[in-house]
Amino acid sequence: MLRIDNKIPTIIFLSTLISTFSFGNIYFLSTQSPDFVRYRNYIDYLILGQKELALEQGFAYFLIISLFVKNRLKNYGTVYENEINNIGEQTNFSYFNLSRFENSYNLGIQEGNFIIYIFTIFWNN
Repeated sequence: MLRIDNKIPTIIFLSTLISTFSFGNIYFLSTQSPDFVRYRNYIDYLILGQKELALEQGFAYFLIISLFVKNRLKNYGTVYENEINNIGEQTNFSYFNLSRFENSYNLGIQEGNFIIYIFTIFWNN
């Protein structure tokens, strides 16, 4: 019986971790957050190579997040170059009007944040 008791906290931890990540992706879109327009410049700088960047925030965080976004966007070609300018700028937002491209961009941000969260949990233990 001792073996089962030792696994219960791990099972609870993993199930709550996965469920909160899933609910976060369902109910929160990073690309529609109020400060996304301000901070997307960092990700665009690292992915698209924009020439100007005001370094007022932590660069390492945006470097990590941009790697995940870039990984999510690697299957999109030049067809979506025009769509990147419209990310996060919908006035009448609806999940049904969300493009696959913007959804991938959002998932890249969410996955990057999740990995940073996991890393800090295990780093502190």
